[in-house]
Amino acid sequence: MKNKFIILLFVMFIYCQKKPIDKATNTIKHNIELKGEGMLNGLKIQSIQMEDSTTFKVKYTFTNPFNKVMRITNRFYLNTLLDTIKSKEDLRTEVMSEGEYKTVFENKKFLKN
Repeated sequence: MKNKFIILLFVMFIYCQKKPIDKATNTIKHNIELKGEGMLNGLKIQSIQMEDSTTFKVKYTFTNPFNKVMRITNRFYLNTLLDTIKSKEDLRTEVMSEGEYKTVFENKKFLKN
């Protein structure tokens, strides 16, 4: 009976663990919201790619205070617990104009698709 209880606790522990991509997404979204100081309306993470265990390429959209829809692509470097952002690279900034996104900044050195 004791072994079954230990196995049950172990299964519950594993089940309750967040996937790394989910944990990173929460950390990154929280960081973007904090940096935006409440001025990013409708913030949505469009895509997140896990490049390695602590590096994530993220594309997100929002409406800025000037009522322009922006799409930003950044690379975030997190710590091993995925709860802190160590650094960030700006890869691309786009603004919606006439129904399509126009690139206003592109960092070709770090973009690597």
